[in-house]
Amino acid sequence: MKDIKFNSLLGEITGTASNINIYGTKKIVIESFKKILECNEALIIIKTCDCRVSIWGNELKLTTYSSGYAEIYGSIDRIEIDEKKNKRVK
Repeated sequence: MKDIKFNSLLGEITGTASNINIYGTKKIVIESFKKILECNEALIIIKTCDCRVSIWGNELKLTTYSSGYAEIYGSIDRIEIDEKKNKRVK
């Protein structure tokens, strides 16, 4: 049985979890994100509720952007996902 992290489960219940769909090397769709941090032809960085997604490639274009929904097209070389570290309260 796979362990489920409470924060991940809570995000799915409350609707704050982001969905990232990758379609080959040409298209990525990200749903429920907070903000676009950087956007150019070589790098797009998107902040979600629980991570930061960096998309590296050539001729990247943010073709659709509305209400926390983004479609990115181009020649995608690499995707990095940096998870937020939970801060502990003492």
